[in-house]
This record gives sequence, C-alpha cells and structure tokens, in this order.
Amino acid sequence: MAIGISGNNLTVYHTEVSDELKGQGIASKLLSTMVDYARDHQLKVIALCPYVNAQFKRHADQYKDIWNQDWHK
Repeated sequence: MAIGISGNNLTVYHTEVSDELKGQGIASKLLSTMVDYARDHQLKVIALCPYVNAQFKRHADQYKDIWNQDWHK
C-alpha cells in the first residue's frame, strides 16, 4: 500500500498484492491496518486508490469517521 501523510490527511495512492498472495485477504488486511493507523492518529483518509475508494463507498458507515469525502468534491 502506497500512502502519504500531510497535515491531518493520510492519502492512499495504491494497493497491490503480488500474484502469489492474491485471494488470501491480504488487501483487506492492509486496508484494516491503514484504517487502524488513521484512527489511532486522528487522520482523515483521502482514498485515491481504486480499491480503498471502492471499499469506503461500499461500507461508508464503517469508514465515515475517517473518510475525507470533502477532498473529492
């Protein structure tokens, strides 16, 4: 997972799992770890990564406390 932190924002640029690890829930574990980090450090997430953006949209209630939706407007 490629991320950057600036001010109170954690931007997720890309999530990638090697072919050997696909289908093992690794991307989900990366997402969960990133979400925990953002919450622990009171950061808002800018989801530029298509995978993270899709998960945030699919489970908006679960991520509403950290999702910086205003950035996308």
